[in-house]
Amino acid sequence: MYQEKYTRGAAPSPTTLLNRTGKTWKEILELIGIKDFKRVKVRDTSNMGRPEKVYDIEKNVVRQQLEEFFKVNRNVKTQKEFKELLKQDKNMPSFGKIYNYGYNWSYIKENILKVGEEDKRSKMLEQVVYFLTKEKYDTESINQFSLGKILQEQSELPSIATLYHHKIALKDIKEMMNGNNISSR
Repeated sequence: MYQEKYTRGAAPSPTTLLNRTGKTWKEILELIGIKDFKRVKVRDTSNMGRPEKVYDIEKNVVRQQLEEFFKVNRNVKTQKEFKELLKQDKNMPSFGKIYNYGYNWSYIKENILKVGEEDKRSKMLEQVVYFLTKEKYDTESINQFSLGKILQEQSELPSIATLYHHKIALKDIKEMMNGNNISSR
């Protein structure tokens, strides 16, 4: 607000105040006696001065780069690991640039790392359906309990708890079995 309402020449600009005092904006406001204030976002600065369309295109490109990056680097668990791998990959933008497009580590973990999870989920589902079809299990006779027992007996298949964790329901398995959407191995 101050940036837009101060009178040029009569008062220093916000940038000048911050640079010359070395204080934060909050400290400056407290220094002049304003204790209670709310941050007001006057305008959306997320596009960093570029035309909206250009910013959106660039942001989508960065998103695609991140998705491709995590298809190859699925085992990244921490922000530190991610930053180290980014430094090694010359085709990827820096973490700072990625962050400027709104992709912080929390967002990446919750939204982009799940891209690899979907592949993992599909492979697990295919693996279970392939086994059940190969062994000629009847779709109608399988229930949650019997599926748990079948999976427990087969060490190469994921457990019922693992399927549940990856949001694979008995309904998904039956639908895939009935639809015969199984790629042959």
